[in-house]
Amino acid sequence: RSLLKSGEYTEYFLGRFADLMNTTLHYDHIIEVIDSLAAVIEPDYALEAERWGVTKESWSNNISSLKSYVVKRHNYMFKHLRAYFNTGTVNQLMIDPDPSNGGSVKVNTIHPRVYPWTGMYFNGLPLELVATPEPGYRFVAWRGDVESAEDSITLYLKSDMKVTPFFEVDSSYINVMIHEINYNSSNEVDTEDWVELHNHSNRDVDLGGWIFCDSVDSNRYLFSPNTMIKKSGYLILARDTTAFRKYFPNAGLICGNMDFGFNAGGELLRLYDQDGILVDSVHYDDNLPWPVEADGNGPTLELISPVLDNSLAASWQARDHYGSPGLPNHSTLDPVPVTLTYFRMAEITAEYVTLQWRTESETNNWGFFIERRETGGDFTPVQFIKGKGSTVIPSVYSYTDREIMSEITFYRLKQIDFDGTFEYSEEIQVFRDIPEMPVLHGCYPNPFNNRMMISFTTPVSMVSDVSLYNVRGELIRTIQNGMMSAGHHRIEWDGRDRMGDIVPSGVFLVGVTLGRYKMVRKVICLK
Repeated sequence: RSLLKSGEYTEYFLGRFADLMNTTLHYDHIIEVIDSLAAVIEPDYALEAERWGVTKESWSNNISSLKSYVVKRHNYMFKHLRAYFNTGTVNQLMIDPDPSNGGSVKVNTIHPRVYPWTGMYFNGLPLELVATPEPGYRFVAWRGDVESAEDSITLYLKSDMKVTPFFEVDSSYINVMIHEINYNSSNEVDTEDWVELHNHSNRDVDLGGWIFCDSVDSNRYLFSPNTMIKKSGYLILARDTTAFRKYFPNAGLICGNMDFGFNAGGELLRLYDQDGILVDSVHYDDNLPWPVEADGNGPTLELISPVLDNSLAASWQARDHYGSPGLPNHSTLDPVPVTLTYFRMAEITAEYVTLQWRTESETNNWGFFIERRETGGDFTPVQFIKGKGSTVIPSVYSYTDREIMSEITFYRLKQIDFDGTFEYSEEIQVFRDIPEMPVLHGCYPNPFNNRMMISFTTPVSMVSDVSLYNVRGELIRTIQNGMMSAGHHRIEWDGRDRMGDIVPSGVFLVGVTLGRYKMVRKVICLK
């Protein structure tokens, strides 16, 4: 209570409280928690209801009352603090960046992921907003109910307000990078050492006066005046231009000769501008996790995508056929910036459908719009989920739709790149019919190699056990054990036993126990 005597602390407390009420403590989030807990408790409640004569309707009414209380409590808490601290009214703040992929905004202590974004804050208290442009953009100004050219502003709500941070393409943005490296040629195609530079900027760049060097400062190549690398273009810097042109006569802009070569055991390569400022550097290696195929076997080191961090080994791959100098790298030729492993229904109940999708990797991915339609209707967007940008790490996303109306609903994903290009996923159909008894739909693929999906449906919430046995009935691994809500379910098994070892080839039994129902499927593992 002594802290609350400090005006500075009180402002921080009320701002942080509002941040939490707009995120973790928002009633939408808490209602999701209530639904998940109700699904776990309901089977036991049903037994008590039968014993004491309590109706199913009363259970549903209690859940509805709890949700109603959460919504009312949300508003009450704001009213209580207004009265206790004698603050102004509570007003709505909307943030809507333009363009939507130009940047993001930090609001006090939180970083909204989806725009337009709205939150409730106390009138008259300071609200810190910081606009951050995405690479290739720059912040211009705030517009709407506040006008400022500063990227960081302190806002005092006077009423409901909408602010728009404006971003524009930064024409002065220079992003010249080390894009491909040949540090140890094969005996069959000996081009000598070379490196490819890529201009990922919004304009042509004059490399005159720029310096390229390796780990040794005295090993340097000075670019001649008016060495222009076009926007989205490439430049090859070769140790021996004659040897290089013998195999790649049409590689485009070629500079050289360098009077030094690259270390076959790995080393640091650096690029400086005319003012001696480090523009890019890569410290490659001939050992894992770097692609070892590039060490004298023919392939080169190739950056998977120019939007990835080229200082990381995971951002590089081995390029076959002795490299691709002067051409887009292999991954950038793929028109789909995201590798979608699957898009499926993960769970369904009478109240909601949960969708799930997985990406193996992402390149320049702004995010996904989930689109929905009923039979005979048109697709409309229902939610936006922000992507991971660029990553080679698999990612799993999910979305729960609580507004389904018909027995058959169609969904698809609209994946959008940062430059506005997009791709649609395949459509999936969701049927809301739930059988009266548990059903084990199957195990697939069968035979399997190292992963298998087990699909089943439960008519009500019930205890479930999914386990793997050998043909002697000995337990190999318990794959899943616990309460499952009513609906369709898919359980993925990674092909490992309970000790974490990969199971050998052979015949196994998948046992699925749902409530008092027991079902078995024979599966075959082929290595």
